[in-house]
Amino acid sequence: MFDRGGILNILKPVGISSFGAVRQVRKRVPFRKVGHTGTLDPEAAGVLPICVGRATKIIPYFDEKTKEYICGMEFGKSTPTLDLESEIEDYDEHWHNLTKADIETVLKTFIGKSEQIPPMYSAIHHKGKRLYQLARKGIEVERKPRNINIHAIDLLELSLPDIKFKVVCAKGTYIRSLVRDIAQKLNTLAVMSSLVRTKSGPFSFEGGIPLNDFLASDEERFADFYLPLDYPLTFPTGTLKQEAEKKAENGVYLLESDFSSLAERFKENELISVYNFNNKFLSINRPQFDEEEGWIFKAERVFV
Repeated sequence: MFDRGGILNILKPVGISSFGAVRQVRKRVPFRKVGHTGTLDPEAAGVLPICVGRATKIIPYFDEKTKEYICGMEFGKSTPTLDLESEIEDYDEHWHNLTKADIETVLKTFIGKSEQIPPMYSAIHHKGKRLYQLARKGIEVERKPRNINIHAIDLLELSLPDIKFKVVCAKGTYIRSLVRDIAQKLNTLAVMSSLVRTKSGPFSFEGGIPLNDFLASDEERFADFYLPLDYPLTFPTGTLKQEAEKKAENGVYLLESDFSSLAERFKENELISVYNFNNKFLSINRPQFDEEEGWIFKAERVFV
């Protein structure tokens, strides 16, 4: 079933980069192509989907719009990196006056759409350089605010000067910047003390496998850890007649008459997932309407 590869819901530990995790997985699996989605900082842990073999082709189609994190936050200090990975540059004692009600009230103000200034220590490009490359040289540049969307944020633990909260947010939200902004609204300073990503699109912490457990497993068990290539897809689906399978495998456009079943609701130029008569995932196709042939389904990506 997984001769084409698959997706690993890896739980990355603290202390290794996302690329480092990919490099270790690549050494163990019988596939040359291995890649990850949704980069995690070395000092962050949690869900890191890693695609193996032909599953790497599915990465552009992942629905990772929603992320969930559990964040540790320490009041009373600030650092250039907004976390504990750099030297403390300032202290503040106003956190002594904070109450649980104060913190919960401010957290709720971040729910919804807003703008966020990304941190200098980030991978955003500025005139051909990564921001973190400039920051390491002591150079700070003006960053344009970015649109973010916080769906939910809840206080989990309170032991001042430390708190822990859970945040559900849209892709592109910088949690370190969120920590900075929460502290500012509370008239104090804070740094991110820990970060665990508990969800990334359809991938969750509960369904993940710790990286070290995977690496220590026998190769015969690897297939037990793979999720199917189409696991993260949410497109409408179509099942082909047996005689049309070769057309899909060769990337030839399909006609409506090639399908034995087809989702009732699909839209022109919006993608669909195509399966053979045995429910094997074959391709992603784009429906287009032709005045002579009716609906045709052009191959966007073939996975055989």
